[in-house]
Amino acid sequence: RYSNMQGPFEISYRHCAPSESLNEVIREKACELQRFYTRMGRCHVTVETPSDHHRRGRGAHFRVRIELGVPGKTLVTSRDPVARVEHEDAFSAVNEAFHTARRQLQNYVQRHRADHPW
Repeated sequence: RYSNMQGPFEISYRHCAPSESLNEVIREKACELQRFYTRMGRCHVTVETPSDHHRRGRGAHFRVRIELGVPGKTLVTSRDPVARVEHEDAFSAVNEAFHTARRQLQNYVQRHRADHPW
């Protein structure tokens, strides 16, 4: 189902257990970005709870970092939990991070088209 990813695709977890259901959401969202911009290469997503927040469940915060390879550079989106809701889940953090990554990718595409109007 996700074999249409053009470049290397990787999901990493730090200080939290991997989740197959979260992996599915991440793969789906990465494919949506690839459909939006077919020249996107590498995609690496890291999900972590900050090391001083080893708690699971209530009070656990999630940091999501997305690295997207595009021609000539790597776009990095880092969604940090500081000053965010007290009891969020990993799915909300991933959704917000991918929303930000898409905006960043859209900005890259607009700048690239302006620089190369062929």
